[in-house]
Amino acid sequence: MNSLRQKIIFGYYAIGALIVGLSLFAFVELRLIEGKVLAGERVSEFFDATLEIRRFEKNYFLYRQSADAAENAAYVARAQRLLQDNFADFSSLTEAARVVVLRDALGRYSRLMAEYAQLPGAAQSEALEGLIRKAGKEVVTIAEEIARAERKRLQSSLERHRYSLIVSIVVLILLVIAIGRVLSRMVARPLKQMEESMEAVANGRRDQIDIPSDDREIVSLTHAFNHVLQELELRQKHLVRSEKLASLGTLLSGVA
Repeated sequence: MNSLRQKIIFGYYAIGALIVGLSLFAFVELRLIEGKVLAGERVSEFFDATLEIRRFEKNYFLYRQSADAAENAAYVARAQRLLQDNFADFSSLTEAARVVVLRDALGRYSRLMAEYAQLPGAAQSEALEGLIRKAGKEVVTIAEEIARAERKRLQSSLERHRYSLIVSIVVLILLVIAIGRVLSRMVARPLKQMEESMEAVANGRRDQIDIPSDDREIVSLTHAFNHVLQELELRQKHLVRSEKLASLGTLLSGVA
């Protein structure tokens, strides 16, 4: 047999499950966005490294200081390490062949800079400088493309997450309203019928009530109310018979 209490508890559990489901969905979305943000940080770090590479390259060409060459080599090694460790993330933002071109250009740039630094000052030619600048420009251009693609992907992910969250909240509200209406109908309808039956009894009708419900509380209340009606009917019959006997006794006394 069903129970109103069980239905109400089930409604609370259903609403709680919906809230937990929405929370888990939001948590998973945030974790995905967190992963993309971390990937974006690595891409930004790589792009910043390429800019530093070009900066120390220009300084070295201008002032011929070994410290600038060392800083340039350090940033080249850092960029190569970032590219190697995050090759899959970089490939997801552009064509894999484009990332291979970037890796080759960075390696070529590193070799040209090492060759240029080993030459004596008088032997350092403008032709080699031109090759270095060309390779460095290619590295920065591809890195900028990847950074731009990463920013667009992150923005798209944020917009999709915002849209999904809004839709999920709207769906949750609609489901909560639907569950509330169903519970209200399941609980309030038999109680309303019980109220109408009691009003009919108060107006003088003595028919037993019959509420079509499988809820244990409603069935128990219906049986109790019908029992009260039976007792009331029985007591009324006893009262009528007592009144008849009293009237008969009064009549006989008058005749005597």
